[in-house]
Amino acid sequence: MYGHADGMVRFISDNHLLVNSQYPKTFKNKLHTVLKENGFKITELQVKENTKYAWGYINFLHLDSLIIQPSIDKVNDTCVKEQLETLYPNVTVELCDAKALTKKGGVFNCVSWEL
Repeated sequence: MYGHADGMVRFISDNHLLVNSQYPKTFKNKLHTVLKENGFKITELQVKENTKYAWGYINFLHLDSLIIQPSIDKVNDTCVKEQLETLYPNVTVELCDAKALTKKGGVFNCVSWEL
């Protein structure tokens, strides 16, 4: 397995993290334990159905007052959008088709990195 931290966790605030729910139970338990031991509050990003590319929802692009949320599958898009709107109340959440990017292994935050 490989990946980046932005596919696992995202900051909601200084000590509050949004955590991807798309992991095997054993790994998820270890991740949650380490984060909690280090003082973080955790909220897990939920999906209605564990579809093939549901892991990509957490890889949204967060720009000041705008979140560009990956639109990956109709069964989960609205569910994820509602959670993001609740967790980030002062931010507008817009959907953008991400199916092609997701199939390549990354989504909006991955493709927008600056070095």
